[in-house]
Amino acid sequence: MKLFLLLSLAACSKQTAPPKEISFRRDVYPVLARNCTTAGCHGASGTQKVHLDFREAAAALRSLRDRPARDRPGWTLVAPGAPAKSFLVDKLTGRLVGNEGARMPLDPDLDVPVAASVLAPFVENTLIPWIAQGAQDN
Repeated sequence: MKLFLLLSLAACSKQTAPPKEISFRRDVYPVLARNCTTAGCHGASGTQKVHLDFREAAAALRSLRDRPARDRPGWTLVAPGAPAKSFLVDKLTGRLVGNEGARMPLDPDLDVPVAASVLAPFVENTLIPWIAQGAQDN
């Protein structure tokens, strides 16, 4: 009986930590800059089809938040509060159909998508929570 009481008290006293606030400038932007500006893709020269500027944090945020997704009508690149409606998530995870292009990022030497697992932890643990938290400029 004592064991049951102790286990019950321990279970009741456990508090769930509040979700960690994700910072765009600290957590999101450095990963995008490191993985998306190689070979000039989303750096100074940009690409022919998509004009995303990831050279500095403010420009990257302007390029993403509330901007229409050209390849998926009715969607935005980053829909604050709605990761399931944010095309960037699907672009990085490869959940694409038809003419929505290739999964990103691309290997700068081979111009083909890098291994799927490269950004998977970032997307799941950082990008999706940041978007769900409102895609703040913080």
